[in-house]
Amino acid sequence: MDFVRDRPRSPGPVLAELLQSLVLAASLGFLVPVLGLSLLLLAIHPWIYLPVLGQIATATAQQILVVLAVFGNGYPVRGVLAIGLACGFVCALFDAFVFYQYRNLRGQG
Repeated sequence: MDFVRDRPRSPGPVLAELLQSLVLAASLGFLVPVLGLSLLLLAIHPWIYLPVLGQIATATAQQILVVLAVFGNGYPVRGVLAIGLACGFVCALFDAFVFYQYRNLRGQG
């Protein structure tokens, strides 16, 4: 009796699926915080010109830029990129873990 499971002969298709999944997860993990922070700052910008909310909006935008500058070594744009890269890396790690677990649960690992 042969107790060996049916496995694919070459790792090509599995590796291609993994790389495609990792690239997609890392890209989305990078874009979501970058676009989110950008949209947040763009949404606050028009409020600066309102008489009542101008001071609150200015202080909020300045505090967001200070936090981003802390993560970016003095530059807010670098801070956004650092947060985006960290989130993309974490998403890729989670995706690799899920891919590994899915293959093990299906009996292909």
